[in-house]
Amino acid sequence: QLHKKGAVNENGNINIDTGAVIFSSEMLTDLCSLISENGKPSKNLFDKYVNEDVRLSFYADFLYPLAEKSSLENFYNEAPEGSFTDELHQARTDVWNAISKYSLKLLSLSPAKFVHFGTTKELLQLMTENLSTYKYLDWKHVIKSNVNNIKGCTFNNSFIQSNSEIGENSYIEDSYIMSGTKVGKSCIISTSTLENVTIPDNTAVHCLKLNDGHFICRVYGIMDSPKDTLEKNGKYMGVLIEDFMKANNLTVNDLWETDDHSLWNAKLFTPKATISEAVKSSLDLTKLIYGKGNTDTFKNSERLSLCKSFNSANVTQILPWANKLEDRINAQKFMNEIDNSVPVKQMKNFKITEKCEKFILRELAESDFSKKIRGYYYLAQITKKNEEYEDKCFKIIEDSIFTSCSELIKERSNLKISENEVEVHLPARVNFGGGWSDTPPYCNEHGGTVLNAAIKLNGELPIVVKMHRIDKKVIALASTDSGAYGEFDNAKDIQACHNPYDSFALHKAALIAFGLIPRVGECDLGEILDSIGGGFYFSTEVLNIPRGSGLGTSSILAGASIKALSEFFATKMTDDELYSTVLVMEQIMSTGGGWQDQVGGLTNGMKFITTADGMVQKISVDYVNPDDNTLAELQERFCIIYTGQRRLARNLLHDVVGKYLGAREKSLTALSEIQKKAVLMKFELERGNIDEFAKLMNEHWELSKMLDSGCTNTCIDQIFSSIEDLISGKMICGAGGGGFLQVILKKGTTKKELRQRLKTVFQDSGVDVWDCEFV
Repeated sequence: QLHKKGAVNENGNINIDTGAVIFSSEMLTDLCSLISENGKPSKNLFDKYVNEDVRLSFYADFLYPLAEKSSLENFYNEAPEGSFTDELHQARTDVWNAISKYSLKLLSLSPAKFVHFGTTKELLQLMTENLSTYKYLDWKHVIKSNVNNIKGCTFNNSFIQSNSEIGENSYIEDSYIMSGTKVGKSCIISTSTLENVTIPDNTAVHCLKLNDGHFICRVYGIMDSPKDTLEKNGKYMGVLIEDFMKANNLTVNDLWETDDHSLWNAKLFTPKATISEAVKSSLDLTKLIYGKGNTDTFKNSERLSLCKSFNSANVTQILPWANKLEDRINAQKFMNEIDNSVPVKQMKNFKITEKCEKFILRELAESDFSKKIRGYYYLAQITKKNEEYEDKCFKIIEDSIFTSCSELIKERSNLKISENEVEVHLPARVNFGGGWSDTPPYCNEHGGTVLNAAIKLNGELPIVVKMHRIDKKVIALASTDSGAYGEFDNAKDIQACHNPYDSFALHKAALIAFGLIPRVGECDLGEILDSIGGGFYFSTEVLNIPRGSGLGTSSILAGASIKALSEFFATKMTDDELYSTVLVMEQIMSTGGGWQDQVGGLTNGMKFITTADGMVQKISVDYVNPDDNTLAELQERFCIIYTGQRRLARNLLHDVVGKYLGAREKSLTALSEIQKKAVLMKFELERGNIDEFAKLMNEHWELSKMLDSGCTNTCIDQIFSSIEDLISGKMICGAGGGGFLQVILKKGTTKKELRQRLKTVFQDSGVDVWDCEFV
């Protein structure tokens, strides 16, 4: 029939009359004139057209007169919403005279489909079982919710806590389903907050805020037909209302104020001060169906019907409720994305409103270390509040490492200067493999694996710390290689040690980490010096190595400082205590480094260093002992090259750690793979295969560039390119971007040839081979 009438187009689609109906201002003025006097609404005229005898219908009475071939005679015969009456006849005459001069213009939308919501049962079927029918309209089972699809359920703007249960084929919209809640099968939950309650199968729950500020919870059965009366076999929750009344000794007057004895007008639901109270009251009502509830409580309470509660609803609260719920859902989705390791780059357009941000912050306050630091880092990237949230992220890492490592450090009370003079000399270190895996928080979450070696440079141990007594009641700090010197008589000035450009930041951090000066709080430095036996001189020096060398000198200098302090005050420290104290120093200075540098310099030899995951890093050192021939070959073929450039590791460290926290796939892959390379490099050293060791070094170099593209630059690339024919393996010594490079020469190539090549290409730019020797 539709084809015959021409209602089907060439694409097989049918044009229908349902959609948005837009009235012009002129037409609307003419229509409203029927209920207005002198341009103002009149209640008397409104009541004339809106009553049970007239019952004007939008489609039949306001749209029909606009049809091109409509007539007044046919208008009178259109099926009414109610009954044909004289009042309706007059009303239609008035409407016709007011608006029939206007016509409809149809704009067909595509794709489009007529959607019939109908009864509660039909709505549930539409939103669950039949949802797939509308996939081409982009209908989905989950819209703006923190959960994935559950057993054919549909969630629209709803927050579902993980320890709640949702029965299959249920539809939940604009609702909070909190802990301990069990929603039965085939239920509809709308604008509700449910916590620690059980909703029976086939139940509809709908909460509203009323104009007087109270809440009401409307509970009824999915199969109920609210317009059915007692005479038409009316039911509530699937039970005949008459049986319900008999079981609870209720009369018609207990349930109805009107002659319309339908569920729609039955006084069933009690307004309460809170949603939770309203939900409990209405769920208690369901017990009355089987005569198990308190009838007296029910009879004596104020109750509203579905009709009256609907008409008394405060509609201005609906949108704020939905918006707040959306913010809560987005906050949970934000946390879920972190749990699922979704890269922060993919969340750049994630919607975070001010309220959503507050929800997230509330969640982060209760989160564990890993989620907390990622939460703040993600917030920094998405909200662009880097100074606030990224600083917070790294401060949490700093404080957590400080606290956990501090537990390994013995309290140092009753310290006394024991030696008149102390001098500590330590080697530098080269990192063969695994660097960055020792850096918090990666090592705390996955453990670290590093292969490195202690080295002399130009025949000397380059890291030097000296301490001796002085007559003045001050702490004299000196950085000999930079020429800086200062005397301190105020503990507060020593506690200020977070500036990486402070010449004495390392000295100050050492005094705090060692336990001589408290990290925070008021204290009298004069009293401290009196108790330990007077003032002292404390100097550091890195002999003939430029700053930013990549040889771990800063951390090794920190280790040498703690070692010197322990000797100066005659306090015994285990290796674990030494390593942990230096790690605390890194956090105090906000440089945030790992543990491999200090282990590399505090412990001689080639070392395979590992830790398990955990906030407290228990460092295990396994000495690598290649045979004499292998060691001799490695010493002959191993070279370090100075690039002539410096770099500051602190900013680079924040960048690399940030990429890890932000779940950047290349960073996660590189960090995992470099640990494996370190294991394989140890294996090849022990079996004496230097060529394979060099090959693994090359592979490690490629992984390092994946981890941080800034580890190389034009200068470094040119150096490696200019000597490519002379070397079998290459890599940077530290974080990169400057400092020293390390290479393995091809068999038969000498260091003299390498030096000559660099001199030829780079002249007097500072690029050169430095003499080094494994310690």
